Amino acid sequence: MVDATARHGAEALDDYLFDTRGFVKRPRCLGEDEVAALHRHLAPHWRETTSPGVRRIRDLRTASPELADLAERLPRALGIYRFINQPFRLIEAYALHRIAGSEQDLHNGHSQPQASPWGIASRTMWRHHTYHDGRTYCMMVKVLVYLSDVRSPEDGPFCLVEGSHKANHAFPLRPEELDAAIAAGSFPGLSTVCAEIGDVLILNEALMHGTLCKTSKQPRVVLAFSYAPRFVSDYAEVRDGSTAAICETDFYP
Repeated sequence: MVDATARHGAEALDDYLFDTRGFVKRPRCLGEDEVAALHRHLAPHWRETTSPGVRRIRDLRTASPELADLAERLPRALGIYRFINQPFRLIEAYALHRIAGSEQDLHNGHSQPQASPWGIASRTMWRHHTYHDGRTYCMMVKVLVYLSDVRSPEDGPFCLVEGSHKANHAFPLRPEELDAAIAAGSFPGLSTVCAEIGDVLILNEALMHGTLCKTSKQPRVVLAFSYAPRFVSDYAEVRDGSTAAICETDFYP
């Protein structure tokens, strides 16, 4: 049995790191057999996207019962309730398969404005992080499950600006300047997180985050499950951006 004092100490460290860094890493959460089985369940469902080198499965809940079950099991096994601290639900579940040439730009944090027909907000509820009465209240916790090794910069690792979920000022660079700084390795405060098969990252979606450009040959396969308070709608963009969508439970990009 796990010693209760040791478990409490590990949870306290997780709480501290999630609050200050914006993410925690859990190694080897899935075994080799489970990872192999997940690859088999994913195989028939990959679809091409408009992004070069990226294939996607939009809804893992409908892809197979095993993937739907994983979405149910993860929050219990990982104990993510203490990062949300209110009744929560799954709002998105997808998978990404990436090859050389693919990347994901930095996004979220206080640097990405949320535009709608009524105005532009730099700090919106779904990218909000608060702490009071000894508890963290995160409006979206994302769980990334690695089904392939991402061990070097060439593998396109997860990257982030630590602490950016608490930023009070927008990052003072234009998007094209951000991209150039990342490519040159001169982006201030940018960290990367490598992972191995079966590892899990638990992150605050409010973080300014993305991935480096992938240049290695082997595929990069990651599952993503997002959990939020039960009153938050499913994570789907409003299609036309018009006020006609005022009754829809979507979000404006």
